[in-house]
Amino acid sequence: MTMTQLHKQVFFIGLDGGEPDLIRRWMADGSLPTLARLYGDGVSGDVSTLPGMGDGAVWPTLISGVNPARHGRY
Repeated sequence: MTMTQLHKQVFFIGLDGGEPDLIRRWMADGSLPTLARLYGDGVSGDVSTLPGMGDGAVWPTLISGVNPARHGRY
């Protein structure tokens, strides 16, 4: 493989505090067309808090790429 084949770009959007059902409804009814297009063309997933961890552990884990035991938030 060449370096170009290995290089991937990632664009991450985190909707902190967004209600998933409302966001999905608004994408479907055309109220959020750009987000709907990004959602349809990309990869998406829901984030949940680890058992025993407060909500504050999610963002440091996503940003650092390591688990809460390693990044020291908890």
